[in-house]
Amino acid sequence: MSVGQILRNRQFWGIALPRFLAEPAWGTFNAWIPLFMFKVYGFNLKEIAMFAWMPMLFADLGCILGGYLPPLFQRWFGVNLIVSRKMVVTLGAVLMIGPV
Repeated sequence: MSVGQILRNRQFWGIALPRFLAEPAWGTFNAWIPLFMFKVYGFNLKEIAMFAWMPMLFADLGCILGGYLPPLFQRWFGVNLIVSRKMVVTLGAVLMIGPV
């Protein structure tokens, strides 16, 4: 497959565009958490290490759960696969901003 064929492929853009938009935010978030814990709460390196991993754990759990929920949403709400995936993404977004 040539580069031109890849760039014309909708599936490629369906993966590349969200990754392109999410990676800078995720990288900033990963670098910002320890700095925030140090500057705002005065945590030392040991204390940062005790807590800074938690958002990554919950992100991993969200990724795993996000794979299991669409078929359940299809069954529970009677929607097609695309709609159920959008529901899962929306739920994930709400859960990310909800506790704030």
